[in-house]
Amino acid sequence: MAPLYQAIHVERTTTSEDNAASYRGVIDPEWSIAAVPNGGYVISLIIEACMQFQAGTTTPDPIHVTAHFLQSATAGKPAFEIHIRVLKTGKLFTNILAEFVQTGRTRITAHLMFGKLLPFSGKPSSYTRRLPLYRHPATAPLRVNELFYAALTYAENLDCTLEPEIAARNDPDSPNRTTDDTHGGGGTEWGSWFTLKDTNERLTLPSLTIFADTLLNPPGHNLGALDSWFPTMVMTLEFKFPIPLPSEDHADRTVGAFSTGSTILAHPQNRHNTHVEIWSAPTNVGEGEEREGWRSKQVCLAVASQMAMIVPLEINIQRHETDKAKL
Repeated sequence: MAPLYQAIHVERTTTSEDNAASYRGVIDPEWSIAAVPNGGYVISLIIEACMQFQAGTTTPDPIHVTAHFLQSATAGKPAFEIHIRVLKTGKLFTNILAEFVQTGRTRITAHLMFGKLLPFSGKPSSYTRRLPLYRHPATAPLRVNELFYAALTYAENLDCTLEPEIAARNDPDSPNRTTDDTHGGGGTEWGSWFTLKDTNERLTLPSLTIFADTLLNPPGHNLGALDSWFPTMVMTLEFKFPIPLPSEDHADRTVGAFSTGSTILAHPQNRHNTHVEIWSAPTNVGEGEEREGWRSKQVCLAVASQMAMIVPLEINIQRHETDKAKL
């Protein structure tokens, strides 16, 4: 299995004079959900291409991404192409249109906004969103042999922790359950620290999209949904701050993820929504020690929302086999 920093790889192939360029690469099959590439991983390839394209400009960083999945990507060969075109260049932002193409078919269209990410400064106020995870990654219990891992071909590359306090809020007898008299409320929550095990790994802005798409989807809290696949149809990401440099306050290979889901539409619509926050981490999982004030030093790096379908997992396998047969 290729480490993530190698799996997120594209090469420039063409450049035109009208603010456009093309890139190509091959999807690493190990970063998949069952047989189909993880949607966040495919978006990371698009972001990587656009960051290479924007390198050296006054707007080098991704600020916002909206991606529509017209068709799932195919792992391994054939190679993919990413076609980039600048729609508008302003003083603060550059708007880019990107198309992810395989076998002559556009699989994903993405609209990206590039700018300049600035480190967090100032002091948090009483209105500031705080880190939603309870456990410190140095002492948080690991997820071991969980069904959550079953379809993740890249699970062996990650250390993933439990958040018992968050999990308890999904229990049938939790105060979070709703009644006819409830105002708002409801839904499900999930949280974890993720550490890339390979010590040569380093977090990058494109890599954050994989963590934003590695979660226990809301229908997955129902044991009857464990044989389901949740293909992403639309995904948006907003990057808030640059990734902090490794230090005694921030880890180099770890992020925290917290997700919520509120509305599940059953058959025949079979879709649901999720919202994910990606946070910096004080240490890698199982390393270091808990230091006083560690929570207040973490920042929200990105937020993501997506609409995903709910279909049988066998469709995932069938789609992969169909794509292979056409090659």
